[in-house]
Amino acid sequence: MPSWAQAKAHGALGYLIFPADAAADWWPGGYTDDAAVIAAAAAAVAMHIDADAEQAARSKLRDWFANNASGAALLT
Repeated sequence: MPSWAQAKAHGALGYLIFPADAAADWWPGGYTDDAAVIAAAAAAVAMHIDADAEQAARSKLRDWFANNASGAALLT
C-alpha cells in the first residue's frame, strides 16, 4: 500500500480521537464529518487491497480466531 494511503488512514484515525474536530459531535449531525473522513480513508485503502493482502488478512484471522466460534464468520 502506498505511503499516502497509509497516511490518510492514520490521519483519519487521529481525526476521530482528536477532541476538537470540524463539527462538534454533540451538535445535530455532528458525526457527519467523522463519517466523511472515515469513508474517504476507507476508499483510499480499499483501492490497494489485492489478493496477497486478502490472504494475509485471512491467515491472521485464522491465527486469532481458529478456536473461537464467534470468529468463524470472519473466515468465510
